[in-house]
Amino acid sequence: MEDKTPSKNVLTGGILVVLAMVIFGSYGLLVRFINADAILLVWSLQIVGVICFLVYLLKNRALLNLHKMFLRILLMTVFIVIADLSYFMALRTTTVSTAVFVKFLMPVIVIALTFRKSGISFKKLLFMVTLGIAGLLFILWPQGIPFSANMGILWSLITAFTLGSYLILFKKISATVPVTTILFYRYAIASVIVLPFILFIGNVFDQIGAFWPWLIGFGLLYAVIGTLIHMQGLKMTKVQYTAILGYVEPFAATVMSIVFLGETLTPFLIAGGILILSASTLSLKD
Repeated sequence: MEDKTPSKNVLTGGILVVLAMVIFGSYGLLVRFINADAILLVWSLQIVGVICFLVYLLKNRALLNLHKMFLRILLMTVFIVIADLSYFMALRTTTVSTAVFVKFLMPVIVIALTFRKSGISFKKLLFMVTLGIAGLLFILWPQGIPFSANMGILWSLITAFTLGSYLILFKKISATVPVTTILFYRYAIASVIVLPFILFIGNVFDQIGAFWPWLIGFGLLYAVIGTLIHMQGLKMTKVQYTAILGYVEPFAATVMSIVFLGETLTPFLIAGGILILSASTLSLKD
């Protein structure tokens, strides 16, 4: 069926998706700049997110009882908390470009986990996985294959697996539950899950006192502003366009890491990144 979305809306939606990807691509800058514990950064996302989305839902009288979906939302939330924490750890233990490139193995992992429903042939899946592994090996090669010498890459791999699992569950839940409602419960449950770990940080109150404006800004930028811009862009843009525009994130992250953090791209990293992004791109095609 032909898409009837007005071209002006498609253009506006595309711009919004690109803007959201640039915002998400800046994660590395703020994670490096805000010298707070990674788990505290994760908690700031949840607590700011739950407050803002609660206000929105109460204003629109859209708060729902999701007892039938609770276990799925709980599992989804556990996955995204692990994904956020592991990604922040990756950004602090390897280069931003490396962390982002390895994270983009996620589409390949999603296809592998949902292979029977994906409609992709086994031959194509095998080719995608081979490209992804080859890209990972290129990135690992300069420091040696063992992950003990590449903890940042290991953290990024954990991010890819847990983020992929989160997205699979999110898609199933969003078929019957509004996205804003899902996000509220995700942030609410995550705030409770992360809080006990916050209390184990030795100087947690000192860190909150020193960085509270940055923590609030961090939560607003990524949990609220970036998320809402992305959601609005998705509503206005064709699916195939939003998937392609998602690749603005690794480009933006790489450029910002070079310009603001002084990072460099090695031939192995470039080759590995191209292979991984090529494998991920194959998941967009029929």
